[in-house]
Amino acid sequence: MGLSKGETVNYSIMPEITKYSATVVSIDENTIVLQTKDIQNIQRGKYIVVTGSDFKYYTEADNAKGNILTLKQAWKEKRSYFRVDDVFPVEAKRIKAEVPHMKSKIFRGYDAETPDIALPDEAINPKLWQMLVDINAKLTIILDSLRFESEGFKKSEEKIVNLSASGIRFTIDEKVTAGDKLEIKMLLPTGPPIGILTHGNVVRVNEIGNGQYEVSLHFSDMDEEVREEIIRYAINRQREIIRKDRQQNE
Repeated sequence: MGLSKGETVNYSIMPEITKYSATVVSIDENTIVLQTKDIQNIQRGKYIVVTGSDFKYYTEADNAKGNILTLKQAWKEKRSYFRVDDVFPVEAKRIKAEVPHMKSKIFRGYDAETPDIALPDEAINPKLWQMLVDINAKLTIILDSLRFESEGFKKSEEKIVNLSASGIRFTIDEKVTAGDKLEIKMLLPTGPPIGILTHGNVVRVNEIGNGQYEVSLHFSDMDEEVREEIIRYAINRQREIIRKDRQQNE
């Protein structure tokens, strides 16, 4: 089962959460063509989430003409989530499932909202202006560092992880068992960095020696905005890995 021709669906343009309505014109293993009811200015390469009756499709905009939107399929939620191997700071601690806890949340770097600074006019000394720009950049880095430190992300240890929108696998030095609930803090190495606070239920534990345990978690109580942030990171990271592999083989 999945999407079918003539079906009415909703779609959203990541990272926005606004949903628009459309009708499926055609669908195959690689492409979904939608006839939109709300004409959007969608650029090629934008990530689009299409929600049907029982499936969620993660796609990339390939072409948009008038009210016809052509999408390239990435994957379907009910089959399996796209996974990527990576290394970044992760911290996990066991919490009691019955105790109220902070909901999943995104912590963005301050420079995410810092506009590009251009030379205003010829009256300003270029060297002085460049000095001010450099000072602004350094202050932004300091503000980012202080914010992530205040939220506890700077204490996180870099770990080898396997990440998807449905869960994560990494090693910890605390013995846990299947069914335990963990609070996870991840610092995704984007530009600027993005902190993720979320929770997961332990589904598998492997003791690997030296007091280390490899744990697999299934994310729980995750906000859709947080999930889509992880999806976007995983897609971009995988593309980066593929690009580097191609360059090495040339």
